[in-house]
Amino acid sequence: MDNPPDFGVVIDWGCGGGANAAAIAPTAKRFIAADVSRESLDECVRQVGTVCSTPIEPLHIDIEHPERAITGLEDSCDIFLCLYVLELTTGPEEALRILRIAERLLVPGGMAFVQIKYHTAGFRPPMYKRNYRRNLANMTTFGIDEFWLRSAECGLTPQLILLVPENQLDSKYAYYALTKPTVGATLDSLAAENTQ
Repeated sequence: MDNPPDFGVVIDWGCGGGANAAAIAPTAKRFIAADVSRESLDECVRQVGTVCSTPIEPLHIDIEHPERAITGLEDSCDIFLCLYVLELTTGPEEALRILRIAERLLVPGGMAFVQIKYHTAGFRPPMYKRNYRRNLANMTTFGIDEFWLRSAECGLTPQLILLVPENQLDSKYAYYALTKPTVGATLDSLAAENTQ
């Protein structure tokens, strides 16, 4: 039997109770579970402990100051996982703030795998000022190309996108694989810009 892939250091930003963590942690050398809820962190640690012996570190995120959570972790993660989180933020700039955090956490060449809710061309979703609970999963959406371009502005290079227009849970999911450029790639792109 083949050995499972080694994803190195993985951080699950918005891990919740650990459904994704339990699937990914067995393939990591070290797993960081990050969430705004301490109760969710406790459950995530418990869930991962039932499936593997990968070292897991809970990381509490202050929702007002999420950057504080990553002090000392800059340039240390190989994989940044963020699923079913960005659509719950208060708007696009808050979602992009998380991408900037991902860029800071990732090693050069590291990958962010993130999911968004998308809207189609010509449609702008309404701002939900009331009934937050009912509209929770639609608080923040992006155009597909918009998120691609904004990711690049945050220092992450889009590599792949997978669209899921509808499934049994909801509709209009987009999954992006984004990489942090290596030092050589960054220098190459700067040189190319200077010659144009």
